[in-house]
Order: sequence, then C-alpha cells, then structure tokens
Amino acid sequence: MKMMKYSVNHYWKFKYFHLAFAAGFFQVVSCFFIGLINYSVILQSRDVKDLAKDFVALMIIADFDNMFAKYSEQQIVKDILEAHKEDYKELVKIETTTSTDCSGAANEKLQEDKIWLAIKKRLVKKEAKD
Repeated sequence: MKMMKYSVNHYWKFKYFHLAFAAGFFQVVSCFFIGLINYSVILQSRDVKDLAKDFVALMIIADFDNMFAKYSEQQIVKDILEAHKEDYKELVKIETTTSTDCSGAANEKLQEDKIWLAIKKRLVKKEAKD
C-alpha cells in the first residue's frame, strides 16, 4: 500500500508511475490470495504436526518475495544510481505530503523545484529525439 501511495503522490519521479502502482497493487492482491490459501490449508490439516508443517511451508513461500527484495534491494539501487548519477544529483529534497500527521504551520507551499524542471526538459528532449 505504501508503494501505491508513493507512486501516486510522486508520479513525476517515475517514467511510468502506473507500473509502480501496479507492482504495489499486485503485491497486495498476492498477499490476499496467499492468506486465503493458508487459511484453507490450515483448515484441512488432520493433526497438529501436519498443521505446523503446512503453516511453516506456506510462510516460507509467502515471504520469498520479501527475502528476494531484501537481498537484491541494495544492488538494484546502486545500479540505478550509478547509471543515472547526473539525473538524481539533487533529488533529495523536503516535499509536502498527504499525511495528516504532517499538517499545520510547517506544511508550506514549496518553491519551484529545479529537479522537476530538469526532468521535464529531459522528457522534452527525449520526445523530440523519438
């Protein structure tokens, strides 16, 4: 859900923000179906030993994507930053948020964003080449 919210609120950071939203959506859907399958398998267990065995096996399968993401996340980020170092050199910036916890006096309108202008220029150049 956090990935889906981030992709919608920061669409300008993605070339295809719909794909980032879809990745989060499919992860939510897969978690829902994994929960249903776990529930049905647990209900069909005949004794406690089978129940524990099935539950452990299903949890390993359910957490496989998280384990893969955890081990590959740092390398993926390094590859992206190395390939597009100039594009992201000023990317870290304080931004507004839709969170209700951050409303109030400190939530001011942002100044013109140099990065957004740079991204728009890059997209215009790319579209002109295509």
